[in-house]
Amino acid sequence: MRKFVLSPKGRRLHRVLGIVFGIYLITAALSGIAHNVIALAYPPPPALPPGDVGLDAAIISPAEAARIAGIGNSVAAVNVQTIGGNVIYQFLPAAATQPVYVDAASGALNDNLDARYAAEIARRALPGRRLTNTAYLTAFDDEYTQMHRTLPVYRFDAEGDDGARVYVSTATGGVTFWTNDARRTLSAIFKNLHMLSFIGNHPVQMWILIVFAVGATAMAGLGLAMVWARDNGRRNKA
Repeated sequence: MRKFVLSPKGRRLHRVLGIVFGIYLITAALSGIAHNVIALAYPPPPALPPGDVGLDAAIISPAEAARIAGIGNSVAAVNVQTIGGNVIYQFLPAAATQPVYVDAASGALNDNLDARYAAEIARRALPGRRLTNTAYLTAFDDEYTQMHRTLPVYRFDAEGDDGARVYVSTATGGVTFWTNDARRTLSAIFKNLHMLSFIGNHPVQMWILIVFAVGATAMAGLGLAMVWARDNGRRNKA
């Protein structure tokens, strides 16, 4: 059986590539620690329920409310929410980006409830904090990235030195993402060193990660094969 032996040039190439891919593995491992610190040190705020809806106050039917709103049958979903102490039908029209709100008791159509409902969701997520609505996002940005999936969302910034901010969706009725300055710093370390987000081009980023992962696996496998061949040769000599 022919012995598995690398040529001098092959060994030098293996050594150089091993250093390159080894640096990547160390960087990925250390930045992965930052991700775990985020999860342990900065858990997400509790998803507190809004309280009793009070369905007895819903005098008109959802179908009648939909006719009042002028949306007919083109409704993707209808929810019953308590907003400002009132029972409200929240319609999610199939062809609209923002919900439509109708008072379930009076049938009044209210075009200004979406931001108010978002503020109530944010206050439940960060109770006791003074919040300011700083953005309404209809597209993803550097902080609120595609991984969060849900749009549109409202961003609320909390008063204080920690830079806490929360993103909420009135369509889901909950928090889609929250962060603060310390969490953002750790997240940047993870994204840039572990996921190579600084590259900017997502397909290129993914292909480079694949190359690094395959290369590191190949170098490790080749190294193990060299150790096995060396030890096997020693046993045969013995």
